[in-house]
Amino acid sequence: SLTRYPPQAPLATSERTWAVELMKPKGRSLGFTVDEAFLELQTMKDESIITAWNRSNPARAVLVGDRILKANGCGSAKEVLDVLGRDVALSLSLQRLSSLG
Repeated sequence: SLTRYPPQAPLATSERTWAVELMKPKGRSLGFTVDEAFLELQTMKDESIITAWNRSNPARAVLVGDRILKANGCGSAKEVLDVLGRDVALSLSLQRLSSLG
C-alpha cells in the first residue's frame, strides 16, 4: 500500500478520521453543540473557537454532522462530554460519514 505524505494528510484514511487540536480558555464555549448519545455535532456558532479552527485549517475543517470519537484519549460519551466541558487543551479525534463529503 502507498503511504501518503505528509503523514497527517486530512481525511486520508478510509474511515475518514482526523485530529483537531483546540485551546479553550476558561469560561469560553467551543462554539458547537453535540448529540449527547452519539457525539455528533449538531450546531456551530459563528465567530467561535471551532470556526476559527476551520478558517486556519480548511483541509481539516469541522462540519455539522461530524462525530467526536475521542477527546484527550477518552472515548465514552460521558467522558468526552466531561473533557469538552472541563479541559483547556483539547485533542479531538473526529470522523466524517462519506455522505457529508
